[in-house]
Amino acid sequence: MQDDVLLIKQLQANDERALSLLYDKYSGALYSVIIKMTRDEGLSQDLLQESFITIWDKSHQYNPEKGRFYTWAYRIAKNKVLN
Repeated sequence: MQDDVLLIKQLQANDERALSLLYDKYSGALYSVIIKMTRDEGLSQDLLQESFITIWDKSHQYNPEKGRFYTWAYRIAKNKVLN
């Protein structure tokens, strides 16, 4: 969790390496959620990529006082699927 705080601060400072590390850490779990909802591998891969683009673009909106990073990222991914 402490590692996430530093990575998220780096992400919010537009550090692409931080995005890559967060991707490595969370993409599997998020992909699992997406594929269960879509049941389409190609679409799920696209939605995962779109989710991480949104995470990059909106990282400044993440507030650790309101919840865990994974929960925030999960909501982004779920909204991508539903939209």
